Amino acid sequence: MGFVIGRVGHVMAMAFDREMDKFGIRTLHLGLMSAVRSFGPLSQQRLAEYLGADRATVAALIDDLEAKDLAIRRPVLGDRRARAVSLTDEGLRLHSRADAAAREHERRVFSKLTEAERTQLRTMMLKLRPLPKMFLPPESSDTG
Repeated sequence: MGFVIGRVGHVMAMAFDREMDKFGIRTLHLGLMSAVRSFGPLSQQRLAEYLGADRATVAALIDDLEAKDLAIRRPVLGDRRARAVSLTDEGLRLHSRADAAAREHERRVFSKLTEAERTQLRTMMLKLRPLPKMFLPPESSDTG
């Protein structure tokens, strides 16, 4: 079963990345941008936990977004070392367009499933998540 889930996931991720190519981003960029848009400015640590990625990967994603003027790092009050990530106005605009495309892509991909089946699949997949904080909202924003 793991092989089937892995292969289906891989093929679906490749198709999704092709959709995101239209916006100059990848799947994890959209995930990071969605988390920041949903929960407010977040530290790299919180973003790594949410995405299920290591801090170096998250740092590279943020570097990519900063280079395109889509995100910015700002100091976190009370922690000289930490930086919270926010989206720029251009980042918010791009996120809106990419998120709409992602939802349309998801609608097409999962159109063979009923609403109940989609809900059941999501519930089962979340039970299998490898990291306990993956996809869970952070307790609070990191900006103090």
